[in-house]
Amino acid sequence: MADLKEIAEIKTRHYDTLFYTVTKIIAAAIGGLLVYCYNQSNVNKILVFVGSVLTVIPVYYAASFRELRQLLEKNILGDDPNHIQIREIFKERQFRHQWALYPLIFIMIEFFWINLLLKLFHNLYDRHLIIGIGILEIILMVHWSYKVRGKKKIQTNSAT
Repeated sequence: MADLKEIAEIKTRHYDTLFYTVTKIIAAAIGGLLVYCYNQSNVNKILVFVGSVLTVIPVYYAASFRELRQLLEKNILGDDPNHIQIREIFKERQFRHQWALYPLIFIMIEFFWINLLLKLFHNLYDRHLIIGIGILEIILMVHWSYKVRGKKKIQTNSAT
């Protein structure tokens, strides 16, 4: 049977691979849609709004995977002092400094969407609505990104 370190490493690699694959697909779709919309002189307003909403999804997805990894770490390793080295491996693999840049990239992309929407809508009411929705999306991305995570412990049913 595999030891805890091996199980933790396998699970971590699985979640990392899944996360990076899905993120690449979503980021490529958002980038392609943004370039397409900027190059069209008569772009569909709904398409631009959909692009703006889609930009929020990768940040939520990344934050949920980050939470899942922290739960995995906490539940596999527990509070056993013998697992301090394994816990340090998890902390190294989370690339904490890269995490600060990840939501920032999508927040910057959101500004491009908001700018494009403001160019398409000329009514003052519509512009206020666009700015409000944009601010809400950015607040959601920041909230999901920096919310304290990994505090819960998975409940298990143990028969004694």
